[in-house]
Amino acid sequence: TVKQLHTAYRNTLFSCTVFCRVAWLWYGSAVFSTRLLAAITQFTILNTNKLLWSWAYGFIDTNAYIYFLF
Repeated sequence: TVKQLHTAYRNTLFSCTVFCRVAWLWYGSAVFSTRLLAAITQFTILNTNKLLWSWAYGFIDTNAYIYFLF
């Protein structure tokens, strides 16, 4: 009976360890993917903003140039 208890204890411990590792991996990957997504979104927003501003300035410059020509 002691041996059975020991085996059961070892099995329980093993399954708990495996579960904890899987949970930790899942949690880590979730956090990582969330952070990655946030970084990509932020980067895209910033770059789009810069691009839009440069287009706006270019448009204004072009208009001023055309206005100056005629």
